[in-house]
Amino acid sequence: MKGLRGMWNDIAELRTFSSYFQWISIGLVFVSGFLQVGKFIVDRREKALSAIEQAEKLNPVSQVIRTATAVVELHEASNELRNNHFMDSGAALGFAQGNVALMVLRSLDSFALQQGNNDVLWRATLNLDFADAAVGKPMRSLKNTDHIELIFGQLKEGATVKSGRITVTINSAVQIQADIPPQTVAPQQLIIIQRLDDIKEALK
Repeated sequence: MKGLRGMWNDIAELRTFSSYFQWISIGLVFVSGFLQVGKFIVDRREKALSAIEQAEKLNPVSQVIRTATAVVELHEASNELRNNHFMDSGAALGFAQGNVALMVLRSLDSFALQQGNNDVLWRATLNLDFADAAVGKPMRSLKNTDHIELIFGQLKEGATVKSGRITVTINSAVQIQADIPPQTVAPQQLIIIQRLDDIKEALK
């Protein structure tokens, strides 16, 4: 084999090495190009994910439940003369999954007012207790609700509910609503809401 000195003084060998270096440099240019394209794709994906993550953090629905209030209005079919403020008999509103209560709001008082035309308006403003199981849980956990139970302390079993609406505001930022369908008040004075499409849509 030729030594380094011999190769250094051999024109053919030098041309061969020069050709090797040229092809290696060309190969490195292509590799560098591929690496730059790869870096561009990775950087763009990272920025997109970062933007999604930041938007999710700013989305009120992604926050945990801290406070909640509800306004309930219900129309009973009745000609009974009513102009009542039940100061010691309120209402309770529960989000439930099967037999498990996900969030319960309560009020200490409630109102019943005769509107005429066989219509008594029941109304209450309810609040979430700071010790409720929902406090500290993700707001989206309420998407697991399969029905809502409502009780007015003075609305009797067998009463006829014509319509109504609940409006719940969570963390003073997210509002969810559901209509109370026509029904007869069940035993234990229960009123049931099962159509929750608007609530699940608002919690996406």
